[in-house]
Amino acid sequence: MAGATYRDAPSDAVHVLKHLRVTVAGALFGLLCAVASTFLTHRLIGLLIRPLSGLGMVTAAAAIVAIVAAYRAAVPSSKYLALSTQYTRLPAGHVPWRVIFVLALPSFAAAITLGSLSIAGTPIAGLLVAWLLFIAAEACQWLAHFQPDLRRSGMRARVSALNESLEEPDEAEIPEGLVQQITRTIDADCESIHALIGAQVPAGDRLDVIHIAFCPPLAATPELTAHAIDADDAEVRITQAETFGARLEVRLPKEQASTRNLMVELLGSATVPRDS
Repeated sequence: MAGATYRDAPSDAVHVLKHLRVTVAGALFGLLCAVASTFLTHRLIGLLIRPLSGLGMVTAAAAIVAIVAAYRAAVPSSKYLALSTQYTRLPAGHVPWRVIFVLALPSFAAAITLGSLSIAGTPIAGLLVAWLLFIAAEACQWLAHFQPDLRRSGMRARVSALNESLEEPDEAEIPEGLVQQITRTIDADCESIHALIGAQVPAGDRLDVIHIAFCPPLAATPELTAHAIDADDAEVRITQAETFGARLEVRLPKEQASTRNLMVELLGSATVPRDS
């Protein structure tokens, strides 16, 4: 496994695109907050006395939902610009910033706006459709955010149920000088994958690229998650996942004065066709 030089500066075009997305997201977030505070203030001081029609209420709800969805789509999904998945270990009780600023605050602002417009005299049918539209849109977007975490939890549970010895391997059980160790187990329509892979970050570098092969190939593209064992400062990213193998990147916060060896644990699952 050879190390690769890590460059902090992306290309100018991609850098401009990221800043454009951040600017658009900031403008939409400001619009959400401004609309929510304006309607709430008008409602509290009694300026909102004329109810909207049923169609007007549904239209207002659709506009609110569209703004929230556009904001969430504009927020960059990762601090990196590559199309990859980032997995980090968060302290217990820590609430990620994305949950607060991408999910909770926009939902709160949208609910305040819609609630301020829901005044006496508004047609019941319009109110019901508007609130159902809002709740359905929020539920879908919250579920889409947390679904990968739920899938990864399910993967770990399945691997643990199939072979408890594979979960959280003890450092004493890892053979010295281990390069790769892969275990694949089929249960019903799911093939579980567990692997231990050695990584080596050379001196003067902060990145190592790992390639792992699946032979024979999996029946479907796998869902994968990975982390470094006993190395909290190391970040492991899955940059490619295919039926025939996967590509991982191990990043350290700074360049190493000497070669550093790490052990990476990979967990995953793939669907197996029932007729296989």
